[in-house]
Amino acid sequence: MFHGVRMSKYGQLAKNTILIGVGSFSSKLLTFLCVPLYTALLTTEQYGLADIITTTSILVFQILTLSISEGLMRFCLEEDSDKRAIFSTSILITFAGFAILALLAPLADNIGAISACYPLFMMYYIGYTLYTTMSYFARGIEAIAAYSACGVLNTALAIGFNLLFLVAFRWGLFGYIAAFSISFSASAFVLFIASKGYRYCTVRGIHASLVKELIGYSAPMIPNGISWWVSNSAGLYSVMLFCGASASGIYSAAQKIPAIIYAVCGIFMTAWRISSVKGFGTGESKDFYAHILRGLIAFSTVLTAALIVLVRPVSSVMYASDFQEAWRYVPLLTIAVYYHSMDEFFGSVYTSAKNTKMLFISAVVGAAVNVILCLVLVPFTGLDGAAVAALGSYLLIYCVRDVHTEKFFPFRRYRKTQTICTALLLISALAMTHLGSVGIYVSSAALTILVFVNWGTFKSVAQVIARGRISRITGR
Repeated sequence: MFHGVRMSKYGQLAKNTILIGVGSFSSKLLTFLCVPLYTALLTTEQYGLADIITTTSILVFQILTLSISEGLMRFCLEEDSDKRAIFSTSILITFAGFAILALLAPLADNIGAISACYPLFMMYYIGYTLYTTMSYFARGIEAIAAYSACGVLNTALAIGFNLLFLVAFRWGLFGYIAAFSISFSASAFVLFIASKGYRYCTVRGIHASLVKELIGYSAPMIPNGISWWVSNSAGLYSVMLFCGASASGIYSAAQKIPAIIYAVCGIFMTAWRISSVKGFGTGESKDFYAHILRGLIAFSTVLTAALIVLVRPVSSVMYASDFQEAWRYVPLLTIAVYYHSMDEFFGSVYTSAKNTKMLFISAVVGAAVNVILCLVLVPFTGLDGAAVAALGSYLLIYCVRDVHTEKFFPFRRYRKTQTICTALLLISALAMTHLGSVGIYVSSAALTILVFVNWGTFKSVAQVIARGRISRITGR
């Protein structure tokens, strides 16, 4: 599978994946491991509201920052770019967003339902924005070690403050938001120092042409980011609307187990965004993309199938008694998250080609389908409808991007393999949720078949590692 391809690209990708994994996986693992703590110390209503606050922060981040962080990383990756001007421009836009948010505070005070949560929202938003911006910058200048180390620091701080505020002080919702806000802000400051961000701060470097170019690249990312937010959040908000805050807490808890898939795939995709830009459009890069896609399909589908098989015992450990119902929605949501990760792979084709227009269009189509399905299904089928809507929208985005990117960047897509894997995952999920104890055997059989289908890929990767060629492959 990998013969005849220079390993320099694979070696750099592997190195970045490991470094990013150290920093990112710890924070993703925190989300997973702390679910028992949150479900034990927060009511279903509080947990649902906490997810609303954090989810809304992501939406506002896309709007107020003009999605400039995407342009920040992409432009900094270019060797001859003016990184000081790029970083300074991005910081200026970010702080302008803070000012706008502060100006809106009096308006929020006049709206009863919002006024109580707005201070919590502002607290979380500032911390999240600072850390996210610095993370994109660190990756843009390829300060991966600093990014990784600060990821570990952020996780350690979040754990410490969660234990202090939730367990010791019993501050409930305020403690939950405060813990993450402080950890984000502190980690952003440390990353600013570790990546030597202070060297890139300048007022003189900012000029109109650069601002125009950055915004020109990032502006289509705003509706794209909003569309992704809609796809990710439509289920949660529709459940809140039609089923109540308690049900939204259940649905929020159900989303946390599938987050394992996104955590593992997300680590790789973070490293992949850096590698995918370099040498884009060449014949060698087409082989590179094809090999990565095949490996991603193999490992992701098997991991997804394994998580579906283990959903009942994992849920019994993770969820407090009030949240046990959440396990029923995990299998379909797990497949949805799998396709969410695959969507990002094809999204990297657009960003590498600087073709953000179609990136936006595909995301909008997926978001629209998600909203429509939620409005149609959730009032009648409840949380099951939200899970189906999520899966349908992400699958549609995958198909659209797969077909369209082939027109300007053709490489092998492994569609037959992907179809077989998807069918087996759906059979496994439906069996687990509808066939009782028999479902475990059906899901286990599906997992076995998936391992067999992808065995060739696993074998190729194992051979490369066994020969000590993870950093370099010579042609044969």
